[in-house]
Order: sequence, then structure tokens, then C-alpha cells
Amino acid sequence: MLHGGTPREATIEDRFTVRRPSRLRAPRLVRAWRNVYAASAVWRGVPGAHGYIAEIAVKKKGRKISSYRKVVGPKKRRIVVPSHPGGSWAVAGVQALNADGVPGRVGSKRFRLAPPKSVSLGRAGRQSARSAVRTGGKVRVRTICPVNGHCQTRIKLMLGKRTIGGAAYQQVPGTYRFVEVAPNSKAMRKRLARGGLKNLKVVVLQHRTGTKAPGAFTSSPG
Repeated sequence: MLHGGTPREATIEDRFTVRRPSRLRAPRLVRAWRNVYAASAVWRGVPGAHGYIAEIAVKKKGRKISSYRKVVGPKKRRIVVPSHPGGSWAVAGVQALNADGVPGRVGSKRFRLAPPKSVSLGRAGRQSARSAVRTGGKVRVRTICPVNGHCQTRIKLMLGKRTIGGAAYQQVPGTYRFVEVAPNSKAMRKRLARGGLKNLKVVVLQHRTGTKAPGAFTSSPG
């Protein structure tokens, strides 16, 4: 080594070992669902993550039939595949990336992309009614339309014998659909958001075009 044109002895001041960052743990509370054509996955963050790899895959006999994978930043906790081709079952998997970009352990959730082909319209209506849950000043419901024809779906919010809100739509066969239904009255919405309207009932009515409804299915939102 030269210093000012004069040879100078090189000295070693210290020695140390740099260790690679360890693989991060699996994200917890991975949840996944399909809403009509869109498939979504959400998860809880991992401390120290520099990003995530998230995938929604369909497998058959251990082999991937389809796979949608995204790499997102450390603040993201959700991916959405807007037009997922569907299927029966899928697996959502999420891995946290460490400082070197190495993926950690996998957190996963198996979920249905479509209702079972054996489900009847009556059973679908009962399951739809039981899915009702309060979300602030609204009620969230997951309605099911079995295969073999579009479903004419109607949801009513009932307080005693009085209808205070609702929604109606046509649903694609072989799909789930999430809807939020609110009372028509602003005062009622405020009461619901405060935890009031204890006697509120959710009624789901479904039928195929040109047929009669199999019945009205009622539940109390959780």
C-alpha cells in the first residue's frame, strides 16, 4: 500500500462475520374468498418484512392447474385477482420477504372458489341468511347462487313486521356474492352502528327466473 508515494504497512484492525438475515415466520390469519369473479386474500403483517409474495393457486392431484402470484410492498396486506377463472377449491399462500428478498415460511388458507354443485336453492338460501353479520351501520351478507341458472336474489332487513332496508339483484350461477345492506333511515343506520336494533332480522329470498321462491330464510345478524 502506498501513502504519499511512500510504502506503508497494511494492518488488520478487526475481523467480523456478517450473517445473512434469517427467514421470517409465516404470516398469520391468512383469509381468502371469492366474490362473484374476483378472488382475494388478506393477511396479518410480519415484523421486519420488506415485502410479501402472495399467491392464489388451484391444484389437482398435487399439481398446480393455475397460479396467480404477486410481489407487494411491506405495507400491503391484500391481493385481488379481478377475473379469476374459478374452480372448486383454491389455496392462498403468503410469504414474508427478509432484507435479502428471501421468502420465509408460508402462511396458507384453503377456500372454496364456487359453491358445491350438490347445493340446492333452498340450502343456499339458508346459508346466505346465516352469513349475515353487522358491520357498523350496515349488515354484510354472502349470498349463494347454485349452478343451473341465474338466481333472482332479494335481501330484506326487518324490524318486527316492518321492512327498513334491502337489496335486490340477479346473481350469476355457481357463485358467491358479498353485499352490504343498510337501513333506509339515517337514524336507523346510526342506531345499528351503536349496537342497537337488537331485534333486527335478515330475510333472504331467492328463485330462478320463471319459478317460485322455495321460501324465505331468516336470521339475526351476528
